[in-house]
Amino acid sequence: RVLWRENFGTSPPEDIAPFGGIGVVLMGDFAQLPPVLATSVLPGTPVNEAGGAVARAMALAGRQTFAGFEDVIRLRRIHRQKGVDAFKESTMRLRDVAITQEDYELWKTHEVDALHETAPGSASACSWEGGEALLQEALVLVPENAAAGKINGKHLAARAPMHGAEPPASATGVVVRIEARHNDPRGANRTADDFQQLRRALHLCVGAKVMLTMNRIWGVPTVPLGLMNGARGVVVAIVYGTGAPSTAGDGRAGRADGSAIAGTGVPGAKHGSLPRGEDACPVPEYVVVHFPGYKGPACFHDLPKTWVPVPCAEVRSKRTQAVVRATIPLRLAWALTIHKSQGITAQEGAIVSFDGCRGRAPVAKLGLAFVAWTRATSWSRMAFHKLPPFADFLAARLTREFSARADFEHKADALFVKLLERRGTSHEALVAQHEKHLQATTFAQQGRNPTEAEVADLRRMLSTVGVAPVSDSASRYCAQQSGRKGAGLWSFVASFRAEKPRKKRANSKPAAGAASSRGGGAADFAPAAVPSAENEAAQTMVDMGFKEADITRALEQVSFNFGRALVLLLNGLDADRSKYDTLERFRRHAAKTVRRVDSGKLGDNEVTTQYSQRARSEFNFEPLVLDLGQYAGRTTGACFWLCLAAGLAERAPHVLAQTLPGSPEERRAVEQLCDVGARASAVGDHRRTPLGAVAEALRARFCGSESAVLLRPDVKARVYNAFAGLDIRGPARTEQMYARWVEK
Repeated sequence: RVLWRENFGTSPPEDIAPFGGIGVVLMGDFAQLPPVLATSVLPGTPVNEAGGAVARAMALAGRQTFAGFEDVIRLRRIHRQKGVDAFKESTMRLRDVAITQEDYELWKTHEVDALHETAPGSASACSWEGGEALLQEALVLVPENAAAGKINGKHLAARAPMHGAEPPASATGVVVRIEARHNDPRGANRTADDFQQLRRALHLCVGAKVMLTMNRIWGVPTVPLGLMNGARGVVVAIVYGTGAPSTAGDGRAGRADGSAIAGTGVPGAKHGSLPRGEDACPVPEYVVVHFPGYKGPACFHDLPKTWVPVPCAEVRSKRTQAVVRATIPLRLAWALTIHKSQGITAQEGAIVSFDGCRGRAPVAKLGLAFVAWTRATSWSRMAFHKLPPFADFLAARLTREFSARADFEHKADALFVKLLERRGTSHEALVAQHEKHLQATTFAQQGRNPTEAEVADLRRMLSTVGVAPVSDSASRYCAQQSGRKGAGLWSFVASFRAEKPRKKRANSKPAAGAASSRGGGAADFAPAAVPSAENEAAQTMVDMGFKEADITRALEQVSFNFGRALVLLLNGLDADRSKYDTLERFRRHAAKTVRRVDSGKLGDNEVTTQYSQRARSEFNFEPLVLDLGQYAGRTTGACFWLCLAAGLAERAPHVLAQTLPGSPEERRAVEQLCDVGARASAVGDHRRTPLGAVAEALRARFCGSESAVLLRPDVKARVYNAFAGLDIRGPARTEQMYARWVEK
């Protein structure tokens, strides 16, 4: 609306388009990594905004706006990896999580056992043709920041003298520490995330591989010059201020970048001690970096054009705008996280390492492996370290994000066909134009016509529609490994993950029994150990009747940890509630005192609105939210039993009648509740309503006597597994604790 007024001098119309009449082109690849801590525009994916209700509302509005784009152009040609190549073919199958066992075996041929060459001719050396010096030159890609920091630290340490040794004669052996400056002491304790990735401390040396973290230096937008957040280079020099007077005339030492916060000075440390503090670790005047991709004018006379001075940057805190951090906007880049490598072309080659990864099954995250596998320009300049198992790759296909992407690809293909029809052309005509372009560019660059294999490869890329199905090779492998003919992908992944702890226990000492040492029920049900292993948790999910879709959804949220997935399922797939249950809820259930609950806060309009929003988002229907309180007859804390009684009365009254065939009072209460319905029963004090009476009767039937349903051997054999499987923290959950929980 502002642009409309500026351009036309009139008020914009009321029915202005989402972007105010401005043409907008969105470009991206949904096969790559989804946004971190942000919401994807694809419908059906989780809403991950961390900025509260306003941010979530904006994210959903953005998703709705994205759905309004109807002109789609599919870009299917691969330009980073030229020619016909078996590895390139495998990456296209990896894009759709449709890899074959042959693809995996191909990758294994380029697996090294270390990130540095231990000895000539060893397994760590890249012995294949074109792999010379790959371990020394390649960019290392890892899933987590901690692993990247560890590798970068090792490279830096290798260039520095041992602590206490004589300082080196060459500048390449000097490592300097740069400590950021702040205009407010509060900034010193804040992380880099609060200052656009400007770090509190940065270590550099001449020859270090670094990455720029800004799109603007010296007050100039540098993206058109080939320098942007993510541009990589090598440190040529680190220049410190001379202490010349400031141009402001205040008598203080000035800086070339004009920063009044960064100050000046030269680094220094006593022999045998590490430099610390602002005086010993000043911010340089600038750091000269060789950026091969720089396309702007030369910055120095008679020096290489690609040498660029990177000055200090001042960034305001996200949390408190008055707090400013000043330091050099660089970070070490011998190793990068796979997330950070998106958009990078690693001409020097890439090594993807999963060594020491703390997260479970990192390649089960949709897009992570595809991004990592496609940074290098050729198969000869690609290597792997500690490749995950084949099953971990297939697990990415079970995620909600993959389902959402598959639906979008189908829709996008249809919209692309419609666009071609509106333009008076067809898919066949488009392929013919691409073939002419391939022929012209190949002849111009290499003086030859493309081969039949290259033309066939082009046609295959352009003919790709939707996402590829699971390969026959993977299906056969799943059947072989799971021992079941025609076993589905989920069954194979589940059996594979359950098998791993079983193998670990094969050579270990059996766990001590967890059965109660006191009498009572041990003969009927006496498990040998607390079933906390993944295979026990996996079997419990199936035994308790959870739907496969819900199990898959829970597993993907917890990186396929079956124990945590079981906790999540038992909490209705609510991650926040699951975390609360893990830490607090069991203690409250086992306590002898009843806590006072503020019913006003638990049932106000804000809470009701949240339930409604979640139901619309998760299940796509308009709900009716009822606050049933917590009292049922003479009991308190009966929230679950009230909800169970109301739900059965509304949807399965015959089940309710079968469950409570007891006294005439109970039968009369069931009849009254089913007659009036749960909605009418939601009003009033449930100490005296039919709903309260039925909820109290259900509670007594399941928990309230020696013949309680939850203490029956057949039921206990199922429920106790889940109860004991919740042992995330605290003591092992024994049968005594189970009986106490039921009684409580």
